[in-house]
Parts: sequence; structure tokens; C-alpha cells
Amino acid sequence: MIGPSESNDVALIASCWTTAGAVSPLDEDQRSPAPFAARVGIAADVGFAGFGITHADIAALNDTIGLNAARDILADSGIQFVELEMLMDWFTIGPSREASDRIRYDLLRAATVLPVRHIKVGSTYGSMHWPMDGIAQELRILSSQAADVGVRIALEPQAMANIRTPQDAMEVIERADHSAAGLLLDIWHIERIRLPLETIRAIPHELIVSTELSDADGHV
Repeated sequence: MIGPSESNDVALIASCWTTAGAVSPLDEDQRSPAPFAARVGIAADVGFAGFGITHADIAALNDTIGLNAARDILADSGIQFVELEMLMDWFTIGPSREASDRIRYDLLRAATVLPVRHIKVGSTYGSMHWPMDGIAQELRILSSQAADVGVRIALEPQAMANIRTPQDAMEVIERADHSAAGLLLDIWHIERIRLPLETIRAIPHELIVSTELSDADGHV
């Protein structure tokens, strides 16, 4: 994960999966089995300026050492900022929205304690159509809540989700019209949809909150 540092130089963020160990985004239990302090220390030692934390690990920290202790570990290691993830279904209704709202509350609360730079959000999976204006309205609300705790929302288009391309995400962001809303570009998803790099070059740089670099097998 790449984002600008306070000096406007490029700074690297160790995404949550970089240090998570024997766990993956597809696991039912996404808590890292590795000790938090060890993960932070390794990331800092190899030169990362930022550190990524999943909602599952936020819950685990709440149940163990607490967020204040986690903040101290980050500060002592020299980590400058945190990326939180992952909020899905934030514009849906029913049980999926209820679960999303609980995650939203936890992530926004964590942002009042930890040095959070941005919160990664996706969209939703499945074939149901959601009106663009409704999604934009919900993004405006979410972005306002994020701004209240001093962080930005980084909307990530995902190859298998209903906000699939950077162009889809930019349309939502532009309609939401909130300064805290921006775009996260993940090369994993861009390559999955075979998006020409010329379309990436055309994206206004001020919309980009962060970019994510990764490698992966050819087949998911």
C-alpha cells in the first residue's frame, strides 16, 4: 500500500495481510495468529511507515491488550499511520447492513484512538442493483462520519463487486461530493478486469487516497 507521507514523499504501508501470517481474506476467522507487537515491530524494522489492521484484529485488540496499548506499540515502533479495513455493504439494507453498521462503529471508534490515515471500504457482492444516487448519498454520510474523526474513506473498486472499476468508484465519489471520500487503486483488482493502464493515468491524482501493490496466482 502506498500513500503520501506528511512530507509528501511516498510512504509504504504494510497492508494487514502483509504481516497477518497464516490467515487470509477468505477465512471465516480473519484474526491474525501472530502477536500484534511482533507484527508491528517487523513492519517498522523493514521500513514501513504505515501499518494495516483488519476489523477482526481491532476486535481482538479490544478483547486483549486494548486500543490504547496498541497505540503505544505503534508509536514506540515509529509507525506513523494506520490503515483500517474492510467495510462492505455500507449502502445496503437488512441483515447485511446491520452487520456493516457494527463494523463501521468499531472502525470509526478505533480511529479516535489509533493514528488512522484512512479506512478502506469496498461495496457489496451479488447481482442486486443498487441505484448510484443512493450509493453516493450513503458515501457522503460515511465520509462525513470519517471526517468527524479526522480520517478519509478510501473506496476500493473490486473485480468481483458491484463497484467494479475505478470509473464506477469515481462516479460515486464525484456524486457524493465530500472531501473525505477518495479512491483506492489495487493492482490485484485492476489486473483481474484487464484494465488498460491508460485509464489509470487519466484518473485525477487528487482523488487517489492510496494505491495497493501485490502479486497473486493467475487464478483466484
